[in-house]
Amino acid sequence: MMIFGKYLKNANNVLKLAAIPASFNPLPALIITSLNFGYTALRTFAGKGSKLEFMNKKKRYFLFVLAISAVLGCYLLLGSFGIELDRRETTVSDSEGLMAIDPDRILQLISHNPDQAFTPIFDLDYPTYRDSVSEIEPVLWGQSDYLSIVETFFQVNWKDELANWELYDIYFSLSCSDADKMQYMQYADYTFHRILKNAKGPDTRIERRVYVQLHESLLEWGETEYSPDYSSHRYYDLSQVKISAEEALR
Repeated sequence: MMIFGKYLKNANNVLKLAAIPASFNPLPALIITSLNFGYTALRTFAGKGSKLEFMNKKKRYFLFVLAISAVLGCYLLLGSFGIELDRRETTVSDSEGLMAIDPDRILQLISHNPDQAFTPIFDLDYPTYRDSVSEIEPVLWGQSDYLSIVETFFQVNWKDELANWELYDIYFSLSCSDADKMQYMQYADYTFHRILKNAKGPDTRIERRVYVQLHESLLEWGETEYSPDYSSHRYYDLSQVKISAEEALR
């Protein structure tokens, strides 16, 4: 039972590798794991009266190196079959920007004049813009209002439809000073992604983020392309959500 318990403990450490992030390189972990198993095996079976107890150091080192070689061989073998263990994504392209918005008029503008709803802010102009914006009163916007703004921004900025993208993440928040006054969000952060299939090579993933900040009269956006794609491919279907964000706060 003691021997089984030692191997069970080491096996548990190996199982933790199943939760590795996409950028994790497993080769060092495999080497460390093989060293861990090899060391435990030598200590377990090289006790008094065992055959390994009477082995000279050269034979012990040989068994130790053999264990490492076996792990490395499995790594190379899996690679020859196209099973990629080195799951590191490369950023192919990355772009971002800021847009000035008028919280008092934006809902009307996206309905009648969407091209006038978003004004680009360049890096050199941002400090001046930030100092010129006065704190606005909290607006009574719901989840659907934010989604309309994001949908219109996709059409204006990227000439694209939101229906072509999957919702990867969504986050709403409000200032602590407003928490006891209202139940409506003052910040909304959306992340969408789309997987581009490639029959002749690795798939590519494009992520787009739109962050609406009402207190700053600001919209922040970003687009990043990753290849190869190692994401979990999870997404949310808002049509299946029965309770809106503002209802959840009540």
